[in-house]
Amino acid sequence: MTIASTNVKFSDIATEKGIGNNNLSLKTLSGKEVKMDTVTGQGYSSSYALAKEKWIYSYEGSRETGMAVTSAQGTGSAGLNTAPYSMSEWIGYDPVRPNIGTGSIPTARFIRTGVSINCQGVINGNINIYCKKVNGVIKFYVNKGTYGYSNSGGDYYHYVKTYNNSVSYTRMTGEVEIGEMVANTAGMIPSGCTMGTGAGGGTGYGGTAFSAGATVGTTTGGATSTTNLGSTKIGYLIGAGGFCEGASGQAWTMQHSASCRFNWTWPTSPSGDAYENSYTDIIVKVYLQGTHAGWGC
Repeated sequence: MTIASTNVKFSDIATEKGIGNNNLSLKTLSGKEVKMDTVTGQGYSSSYALAKEKWIYSYEGSRETGMAVTSAQGTGSAGLNTAPYSMSEWIGYDPVRPNIGTGSIPTARFIRTGVSINCQGVINGNINIYCKKVNGVIKFYVNKGTYGYSNSGGDYYHYVKTYNNSVSYTRMTGEVEIGEMVANTAGMIPSGCTMGTGAGGGTGYGGTAFSAGATVGTTTGGATSTTNLGSTKIGYLIGAGGFCEGASGQAWTMQHSASCRFNWTWPTSPSGDAYENSYTDIIVKVYLQGTHAGWGC
Protein backbone atom coordinates (compact mmCIF):
# COMPACT_ATOMS: atom_id res chain seq x y z
CA MET A 1 0.00 0.00 0.00
CA THR A 2 1.00 3.64 -0.33
CA ILE A 3 1.30 6.09 2.55
CA ALA A 4 -1.62 8.52 2.51
CA SER A 5 -1.39 12.11 1.34
CA THR A 6 -2.75 13.57 4.60
CA ASN A 7 -2.36 12.93 8.32
CA VAL A 8 0.83 10.89 8.01
CA LYS A 9 1.62 9.12 11.29
CA PHE A 10 4.59 7.22 12.66
CA SER A 11 2.36 4.13 12.72
CA ASP A 12 1.76 4.53 8.97
CA ILE A 13 5.49 4.53 8.32
CA ALA A 14 6.02 1.57 10.65
CA THR A 15 3.26 -0.42 8.94
CA GLU A 16 4.61 0.37 5.49
CA LYS A 17 8.13 -0.62 6.53
CA GLY A 18 7.01 -3.71 8.45
CA ILE A 19 8.72 -2.64 11.67
CA GLY A 20 7.73 -2.08 15.29
CA ASN A 21 6.01 1.13 16.34
CA ASN A 22 8.04 1.90 19.48
CA ASN A 23 10.87 4.41 19.95
CA LEU A 24 10.92 5.54 16.34
CA SER A 25 13.23 8.37 15.28
CA LEU A 26 12.17 10.43 12.27
CA LYS A 27 15.81 11.28 11.54
CA THR A 28 16.86 7.63 11.54
CA LEU A 29 13.82 6.46 9.57
CA SER A 30 14.30 9.12 6.93
CA GLY A 31 18.08 9.10 6.86
CA LYS A 32 18.50 5.38 6.25
CA GLU A 33 15.68 5.05 3.68
CA VAL A 34 16.78 3.72 0.28
CA LYS A 35 14.35 5.14 -2.27
CA MET A 36 14.17 2.70 -5.17
CA ASP A 37 11.90 3.00 -8.17
CA THR A 38 11.38 0.61 -11.10
CA VAL A 39 9.45 1.69 -14.16
CA THR A 40 7.74 0.10 -17.13
CA GLY A 41 9.21 0.46 -20.60
CA GLN A 42 12.89 1.03 -21.28
CA GLY A 43 13.54 4.51 -19.87
CA TYR A 44 15.06 5.61 -16.58
CA SER A 45 13.01 5.58 -13.41
CA SER A 46 12.08 8.63 -11.38
CA SER A 47 14.71 11.20 -10.45
CA TYR A 48 13.16 11.12 -6.97
CA ALA A 49 14.73 7.70 -6.37
CA LEU A 50 18.10 7.50 -4.63
CA ALA A 51 19.52 6.05 -7.84
CA LYS A 52 17.74 5.69 -11.17
CA GLU A 53 17.19 2.33 -12.86
CA LYS A 54 16.33 1.40 -16.39
CA TRP A 55 15.59 -2.01 -17.84
CA ILE A 56 16.47 -2.53 -21.47
CA TYR A 57 15.03 -6.04 -21.38
CA SER A 58 12.44 -7.83 -19.20
CA TYR A 59 8.70 -7.63 -19.76
CA GLU A 60 7.38 -4.61 -17.93
CA GLY A 61 4.42 -6.63 -16.65
CA SER A 62 6.85 -8.96 -14.85
CA ARG A 63 8.58 -6.18 -12.89
CA GLU A 64 7.71 -5.07 -9.39
CA THR A 65 6.49 -1.56 -10.17
CA GLY A 66 4.22 -1.09 -7.14
CA MET A 67 6.86 1.07 -5.47
CA ALA A 68 6.14 4.79 -5.61
CA VAL A 69 8.70 7.55 -5.08
CA THR A 70 7.25 11.03 -5.54
CA SER A 71 8.37 14.64 -5.36
CA ALA A 72 7.52 14.65 -1.64
CA GLN A 73 10.50 12.36 -1.05
CA GLY A 74 12.92 14.73 -2.79
CA THR A 75 15.39 14.14 -5.62
CA GLY A 76 18.20 11.63 -5.12
CA SER A 77 19.53 11.84 -1.57
CA ALA A 78 17.67 15.10 -0.91
CA GLY A 79 14.34 15.10 0.89
CA LEU A 80 13.97 12.07 3.13
CA ASN A 81 17.69 11.51 3.59
CA THR A 82 18.64 15.11 4.32
CA ALA A 83 17.87 17.48 7.21
CA PRO A 84 15.47 18.98 8.13
CA TYR A 85 13.27 15.91 8.44
CA SER A 86 9.52 16.09 8.03
CA MET A 87 6.58 13.70 8.20
CA SER A 88 5.26 15.31 5.04
CA GLU A 89 8.24 13.88 3.12
CA TRP A 90 6.65 10.43 3.48
CA ILE A 91 3.44 11.45 1.68
CA GLY A 92 2.50 9.13 -1.17
CA TYR A 93 5.50 6.85 -0.61
CA ASP A 94 5.41 3.07 -1.17
CA PRO A 95 8.79 1.45 -0.45
CA VAL A 96 9.17 -1.86 -2.30
CA ARG A 97 12.27 -3.57 -3.64
CA PRO A 98 12.79 -4.20 -7.36
CA ASN A 99 11.93 -7.67 -8.62
CA ILE A 100 12.69 -8.05 -12.31
CA GLY A 101 11.05 -11.05 -13.98
CA THR A 102 9.00 -13.95 -12.63
CA GLY A 103 9.30 -17.73 -12.64
CA SER A 104 7.00 -17.94 -15.65
CA ILE A 105 8.38 -14.83 -17.42
CA PRO A 106 12.10 -14.69 -16.58
CA THR A 107 14.24 -11.77 -17.70
CA ALA A 108 16.57 -14.12 -19.56
CA ARG A 109 16.71 -17.83 -20.21
CA PHE A 110 19.02 -20.55 -21.45
CA ILE A 111 17.16 -23.06 -23.63
CA ARG A 112 18.33 -26.39 -24.94
CA THR A 113 15.65 -28.48 -26.62
CA GLY A 114 15.41 -31.40 -28.99
CA VAL A 115 18.20 -33.32 -27.29
CA SER A 116 18.27 -36.98 -28.30
CA ILE A 117 19.41 -39.33 -25.54
CA ASN A 118 19.55 -43.10 -25.92
CA CYS A 119 18.78 -45.35 -22.95
CA GLN A 120 20.65 -43.21 -20.44
CA GLY A 121 22.18 -39.79 -20.51
CA VAL A 122 23.23 -36.73 -18.56
CA ILE A 123 22.54 -33.19 -19.76
CA ASN A 124 23.14 -29.77 -18.27
CA GLY A 125 23.22 -26.11 -19.20
CA ASN A 126 23.71 -22.77 -17.49
CA ILE A 127 23.51 -19.02 -17.82
CA ASN A 128 25.53 -16.20 -16.25
CA ILE A 129 23.92 -13.17 -14.63
CA TYR A 130 26.08 -10.46 -13.10
CA CYS A 131 26.67 -6.76 -12.55
CA LYS A 132 29.75 -4.58 -12.83
CA LYS A 133 30.43 -0.85 -12.58
CA VAL A 134 31.35 0.86 -15.84
CA ASN A 135 32.30 4.57 -15.70
CA GLY A 136 30.36 4.98 -12.48
CA VAL A 137 27.25 3.19 -13.78
CA ILE A 138 26.19 -0.22 -12.44
CA LYS A 139 25.24 -2.41 -15.38
CA PHE A 140 23.52 -5.79 -15.34
CA TYR A 141 24.36 -8.48 -17.87
CA VAL A 142 23.46 -12.01 -18.93
CA ASN A 143 25.68 -14.33 -20.92
CA LYS A 144 25.24 -17.86 -22.18
CA GLY A 145 27.08 -20.41 -20.11
CA THR A 146 28.12 -23.89 -21.16
CA TYR A 147 26.32 -27.15 -21.76
CA GLY A 148 27.10 -30.83 -21.52
CA TYR A 149 25.32 -33.96 -22.67
CA SER A 150 26.09 -37.58 -23.34
CA ASN A 151 24.41 -37.95 -26.73
CA SER A 152 23.90 -35.77 -29.77
CA GLY A 153 21.11 -33.44 -30.81
CA GLY A 154 19.69 -30.07 -29.96
CA ASP A 155 20.95 -26.53 -30.20
CA TYR A 156 21.46 -24.25 -27.25
CA TYR A 157 20.88 -20.50 -27.01
CA HIS A 158 20.16 -17.81 -24.53
CA TYR A 159 17.35 -15.32 -24.92
CA VAL A 160 16.41 -12.05 -23.28
CA LYS A 161 12.88 -10.83 -22.68
CA THR A 162 11.59 -8.04 -24.87
CA TYR A 163 10.22 -5.25 -22.73
CA ASN A 164 6.83 -4.67 -24.34
CA ASN A 165 5.06 -8.03 -24.31
CA SER A 166 4.86 -11.32 -22.43
CA VAL A 167 5.50 -13.56 -25.44
CA SER A 168 8.61 -12.59 -27.37
CA TYR A 169 12.19 -13.37 -26.45
CA THR A 170 15.20 -12.23 -28.46
CA ARG A 171 17.95 -14.73 -29.22
CA MET A 172 21.37 -13.43 -28.22
CA THR A 173 25.01 -14.43 -28.27
CA GLY A 174 27.70 -13.16 -25.94
CA GLU A 175 27.36 -10.59 -23.18
CA VAL A 176 24.06 -8.69 -23.21
CA GLU A 177 23.26 -5.68 -21.03
CA ILE A 178 19.77 -6.00 -19.57
CA GLY A 179 19.65 -2.95 -17.29
CA GLU A 180 21.57 -0.34 -15.34
CA MET A 181 21.57 1.92 -12.29
CA VAL A 182 22.91 5.48 -12.25
CA ALA A 183 23.29 8.00 -9.44
CA ASN A 184 20.76 10.81 -9.00
CA THR A 185 23.12 12.53 -6.56
CA ALA A 186 26.87 12.50 -7.17
CA GLY A 187 28.46 9.52 -5.44
CA MET A 188 25.15 8.07 -4.30
CA ILE A 189 25.27 4.68 -5.97
CA PRO A 190 26.05 1.30 -4.38
CA SER A 191 29.71 0.78 -3.61
CA GLY A 192 29.44 -2.93 -2.83
CA CYS A 193 27.38 -5.98 -3.75
CA THR A 194 26.87 -9.45 -2.30
CA MET A 195 24.81 -12.10 -4.06
CA GLY A 196 21.96 -13.99 -2.42
CA THR A 197 18.64 -15.70 -3.09
CA GLY A 198 15.66 -13.55 -4.01
CA ALA A 199 11.91 -14.02 -4.15
CA GLY A 200 10.23 -16.25 -6.74
CA GLY A 201 11.82 -18.88 -8.92
CA GLY A 202 11.83 -22.64 -8.45
CA THR A 203 12.92 -25.93 -10.01
CA GLY A 204 11.22 -28.84 -11.70
CA TYR A 205 11.64 -31.92 -13.83
CA GLY A 206 9.40 -34.28 -15.73
CA GLY A 207 9.25 -37.44 -17.75
CA THR A 208 12.27 -39.69 -17.32
CA ALA A 209 14.47 -37.03 -15.70
CA PHE A 210 15.48 -38.08 -12.20
CA SER A 211 16.50 -34.66 -10.95
CA ALA A 212 16.34 -31.00 -11.93
CA GLY A 213 19.94 -30.78 -10.76
CA ALA A 214 19.54 -27.08 -10.00
CA THR A 215 22.87 -25.38 -9.31
CA VAL A 216 24.03 -21.91 -8.29
CA GLY A 217 27.71 -21.07 -8.68
CA THR A 218 30.00 -18.10 -9.11
CA THR A 219 29.61 -16.29 -12.43
CA THR A 220 32.28 -17.24 -14.95
CA GLY A 221 35.44 -15.18 -14.39
CA GLY A 222 33.93 -13.21 -11.53
CA ALA A 223 32.97 -13.30 -7.85
CA THR A 224 29.87 -13.29 -5.66
CA SER A 225 30.79 -10.39 -3.37
CA THR A 226 32.79 -7.17 -3.31
CA THR A 227 33.09 -4.04 -1.18
CA ASN A 228 34.31 -2.01 -4.15
CA LEU A 229 32.25 -2.45 -7.30
CA GLY A 230 34.28 -2.08 -10.48
CA SER A 231 35.09 -4.04 -13.59
CA THR A 232 35.00 -7.41 -11.79
CA LYS A 233 31.78 -9.29 -12.53
CA ILE A 234 29.64 -9.95 -9.45
CA GLY A 235 26.96 -12.57 -9.94
CA TYR A 236 25.91 -16.16 -10.40
CA LEU A 237 26.18 -19.01 -12.88
CA ILE A 238 22.72 -20.57 -12.81
CA GLY A 239 22.44 -24.15 -14.00
CA ALA A 240 20.16 -27.15 -14.39
CA GLY A 241 20.82 -30.72 -15.41
CA GLY A 242 20.68 -34.32 -14.42
CA PHE A 243 20.28 -37.93 -15.36
CA CYS A 244 17.64 -39.44 -17.66
CA GLU A 245 16.79 -43.06 -18.33
CA GLY A 246 13.87 -44.27 -20.39
CA ALA A 247 12.37 -46.15 -23.29
CA SER A 248 12.51 -44.98 -26.88
CA GLY A 249 10.19 -42.02 -27.46
CA GLN A 250 9.86 -41.06 -23.81
CA ALA A 251 10.41 -37.38 -23.02
CA TRP A 252 12.02 -35.44 -20.19
CA THR A 253 12.42 -31.84 -19.03
CA MET A 254 14.59 -30.09 -16.47
CA GLN A 255 14.30 -26.45 -15.47
CA HIS A 256 15.60 -23.99 -12.92
CA SER A 257 14.11 -20.52 -12.46
CA ALA A 258 16.51 -18.71 -10.15
CA SER A 259 15.82 -15.44 -8.38
CA CYS A 260 19.24 -13.82 -8.03
CA ARG A 261 19.45 -11.14 -5.35
CA PHE A 262 21.97 -8.33 -5.67
CA ASN A 263 22.37 -7.03 -2.09
CA TRP A 264 23.67 -3.46 -2.18
CA THR A 265 26.03 -1.59 0.11
CA TRP A 266 25.59 2.18 -0.15
CA PRO A 267 27.75 5.10 0.96
CA THR A 268 26.74 6.79 4.21
CA SER A 269 23.51 8.78 4.03
CA PRO A 270 23.68 12.60 4.30
CA SER A 271 21.97 12.11 7.68
CA GLY A 272 25.07 10.29 8.92
CA ASP A 273 23.13 7.03 9.22
CA ALA A 274 23.96 3.84 7.34
CA TYR A 275 21.44 3.17 4.61
CA GLU A 276 19.16 0.20 5.28
CA ASN A 277 19.47 -3.09 3.44
CA SER A 278 18.39 -2.90 -0.18
CA TYR A 279 18.51 -5.27 -3.09
CA THR A 280 17.46 -5.98 -6.66
CA ASP A 281 16.05 -9.41 -7.57
CA ILE A 282 16.43 -10.63 -11.15
CA ILE A 283 14.98 -13.97 -12.29
CA VAL A 284 16.63 -16.04 -15.02
CA LYS A 285 15.82 -19.55 -16.19
CA VAL A 286 17.53 -22.65 -17.58
CA TYR A 287 15.25 -25.00 -19.54
CA LEU A 288 16.35 -28.37 -20.94
CA GLN A 289 14.14 -30.76 -22.93
CA GLY A 290 14.49 -33.86 -25.06
CA THR A 291 13.50 -37.47 -25.72
CA HIS A 292 14.98 -40.94 -25.70
CA ALA A 293 15.59 -42.18 -29.21
CA GLY A 294 16.55 -45.27 -31.18
CA TRP A 295 17.40 -47.97 -28.72
CA GLY A 296 15.90 -46.63 -25.49
CA CYS A 297 15.89 -48.89 -22.44
